[in-house]
Amino acid sequence: MGYVVGRFNEFTGSFTYDAANPEATQVDVLINMTSVDSNHAERDRHIRSSDFFDVSQYAEARFVSTGYEDLGDDKGTLTGDLTWFGQTRSIDIDVEKVGEGRIPGVATGQALPVLPSCICPILVPSLT
Repeated sequence: MGYVVGRFNEFTGSFTYDAANPEATQVDVLINMTSVDSNHAERDRHIRSSDFFDVSQYAEARFVSTGYEDLGDDKGTLTGDLTWFGQTRSIDIDVEKVGEGRIPGVATGQALPVLPSCICPILVPSLT
C-alpha cells in the first residue's frame, strides 16, 4: 500500500461558520466519487474500480456535520455522519482555521458553497 495525495474534482455542499459561535458550525458535502483525481489516469481507473471506491455501485459519498468542538488555538474537531458504500458512520475530522474574512454581499452566518476542489489523502496500492 502507498500513500497518495489526490482530490475530488466534483462536489457540492455548503458550510456555515461564526467565529463568535464556532460550535454552531455546519457542513454538508456531497462528493462525486467518480471525480477522484490523483494526477495519474491508470491509478485513478483502479481507484474507481471495485478494488477501492466501486463507483459503479457507489458514485456518491456524503458528509453531514453533527457537531463541532472548538479546541482553541484555531483548531477543532468536526463530527459528522459519512455515508459511503451504502453505510453511514459517525466520524471525527481534525480541522484547523487558516483564515477568515467578509465576502461582499454575503450576510454573516449565511451558508456558503463549498469550494470546487477537495484535496485529501487516498490510500491506494503502489503501482510501482
